Parts: sequence; C-alpha cells; structure tokens
Amino acid sequence: MRTAETAIRTAGSAVETAKAAVARTAANVATATAHLSYALNDFHRIQPLLEKQFVTVDQVDQADTAVRVARGELEQAQAALDEARSQQTQAELRERQTNDQALEAKARLGQTIHIVDTLDILESQRPALAAKVERARLDLARCSVVAPFDAYVTNMNISEGAYAHVGSAVFTLIDSRTWWVVANYRESKIRNIHVGSQVDVYLMGHPDRKFDGIVQSVGYGVFPEDGAVSDGLPNIDRTLNWVHLSTRFPVRILIRNPDPTLFRIGATALTIVR
Repeated sequence: MRTAETAIRTAGSAVETAKAAVARTAANVATATAHLSYALNDFHRIQPLLEKQFVTVDQVDQADTAVRVARGELEQAQAALDEARSQQTQAELRERQTNDQALEAKARLGQTIHIVDTLDILESQRPALAAKVERARLDLARCSVVAPFDAYVTNMNISEGAYAHVGSAVFTLIDSRTWWVVANYRESKIRNIHVGSQVDVYLMGHPDRKFDGIVQSVGYGVFPEDGAVSDGLPNIDRTLNWVHLSTRFPVRILIRNPDPTLFRIGATALTIVR
C-alpha cells in the first residue's frame, strides 16, 4: 500500500508539473503573438512610406525580417504549447492508471487477508490438488503418442471422437524401414543355403523389378505332424502314409534395396539363392 500511495503522489506531482509547463508555454505563445502583431503593424506602417522615399529600402527589409522572425518564434511557442498539452494529457492518463492500480492493489490486499485467514484449509487441500495436477499432466502427456519409426498405418478401426480402450488395438503400424522375405525351402535344398548367401528377389506383383537380398537366418525346426504328446508320452499314429512330402524350413532373407511403395506384408515373392 505504501508503494501505491507513493505512486499516486508521484503521478499527481507529474500532473501539476505538466499543468505549470502548459501555463508557461501558453504565456510564451501570448508573448510571441504580441511580438508578431507589433512587427506586422510596424511593417505595414513603414512599407507605404517607401514610395514617398520617407524611409529607405533597408528599413523596409528590416521590418519584413522582424515579421518573419516573430512568426517563427510564434510557431515555436505554439509547438511547445502543443507538446506541453500532450505531456499534460499523458500525465493525467498515468494518474488515472495509478489510481486504478491503487484500487486494484487494495482489492488484492483484501483478498490476500482473506487467503491468509484460510491458509490452514488451503494447506490441507494442497496434497490432493497436487495429485490432481500430476494426474492431469500425465493424461495430457498420454494424449499424444508418437510412433518410434516411419511406418504405414493399416487396419484403422477407429474414428475421430471414439474412445481408445486400454489394451485394445485401434490400428496396425507396418515398419517401412526394413523388409524381409520368408522363403520356405525344402529340407533337401537347405544344405546349399547358408547365412550370408546372396539372393535375387522378385515380387509377383512387380516381376520386372529385381531386388538384392541376403540370407539372415535358416530355420532349424518346424512342428512335426506326428509329434503330438499325450500324458507325457509321444503319440505316434499307427497308420502309415506311404507318400511323405519333403518338409520345408523357413529362410529369412533381408532385402538390401527395398522399395516401400511396392512391398507389402503377406505379398508373394520369388527368391533365387546364388
């Protein structure tokens, strides 16, 4: 409150100073007006006498110069008066603003006193409110989920405004950075395929494009058709199938130069191991 009172007194003093400046410059304008009037009267009195040669040309020039000087002094005095009035207006505006700020400060003081009276209640509410703030921050952070890699969005089953349930998939991200081809080779061919082998890959949808691949892994096991287990013992089928097809093992091939616009998960490809 002391600061507000000091500001009010300072603003009032500035207004009084501005008013004094206006009065002083107004007096200067009046003086300059009188000087200009005297110079004009003197010029108009002397100029007609030049034709009768009662005065010299130099005297007329001096009178004309005095008129111009007086007019310039009047313009300067008028400009100073306008500036003083503008400063007075600004000072009065600052005084009103200071008064408004003082009223606001008094209102805040009353509110502060009321808050101090209820400080114990607020302190008891602080832990619960802090917990709500942290929960709101957590919920806000979870409103935006950024994918960890560049990908294609597929199987989108949600629309704007729908609620995303915890643990329920709403769409699928297909990683477009790395692509593999899984080729199922017969067991009789596996002995000629090794990790690091070069592979030519052709997509069925784009047979004119050849892609370079490299074998990353060769499968070492598949589930046998007659390998069921019952009560801890192998369950062997007693009927024999005399036509036995060759087992196929998965070979994982990494594509070195994939085209993400052509590759799709589940698409058919032809592989040639070199």
